[in-house]
Amino acid sequence: MDLHLNKLISESLKGTYLENIGIGSPMVLVWALNLNPEHFVTMPVEDLSKACFALTKYVAFLQALSNVREATHSYEKRKFNRRMSLIIANYPKGTVAEREARAVEDHQDLQMMEDSLLRAQTDTIMLQKMPEFLLEKVNTIKKELSRRLDKRHVQDH
Repeated sequence: MDLHLNKLISESLKGTYLENIGIGSPMVLVWALNLNPEHFVTMPVEDLSKACFALTKYVAFLQALSNVREATHSYEKRKFNRRMSLIIANYPKGTVAEREARAVEDHQDLQMMEDSLLRAQTDTIMLQKMPEFLLEKVNTIKKELSRRLDKRHVQDH
């Protein structure tokens, strides 16, 4: 996993309420996030299962959080667009883009709303991308667990 993304994901745990939504200890999740896939072959099955479970629960949490943030972003964008359309009516000259630029320049509330929208959009994109990277790790763990199960099955017969 990309080290920068792994750091961002680990930092996203700070201040969340993961321990209160059934994911368990955030420390287990931090441990799972920092596992090196090269060591999966030598890890005990119990540790692999614990990591897989923690990461899967975190992916579900992130997807739910992403949905909430996306809905909030959509609502805030509608508010911004309504406010913008009311204000640009006072600017009779120029293209729509020029009038919008002047409106943002002249109105601090629009500047703040625009900044907030940009942050929310970036946040939403990050939350949508994180599960993809985590699911790669989950799938690698599942493959290792399946490999061991198949190996055990062959040995039993």
